[in-house]
Amino acid sequence: MMLHFTCQEALDYLTDYLDGQLPAGELARLDEHLAVCPQCVDYLNNLRATVELTRHACAQDSALAQIPEELVQAILQAREREFPKP
Repeated sequence: MMLHFTCQEALDYLTDYLDGQLPAGELARLDEHLAVCPQCVDYLNNLRATVELTRHACAQDSALAQIPEELVQAILQAREREFPKP
């Protein structure tokens, strides 16, 4: 008979769970815990959303890195002319 995870133990495994890296035994125990613990399910859903937002933000950062420096400087200069510092 497998012992159920506590919430703290479940939290320790959620990153590996999202990455698909949990061994079968731990996966079964975590799934059992998630089936009866709505708070851990909420935490998992928030963690999943955070990971997705982070991936999206990192993808945007790489797109921003491709903006020519001359364009960035031109925008900053135009902004300074339009809104001079006091």
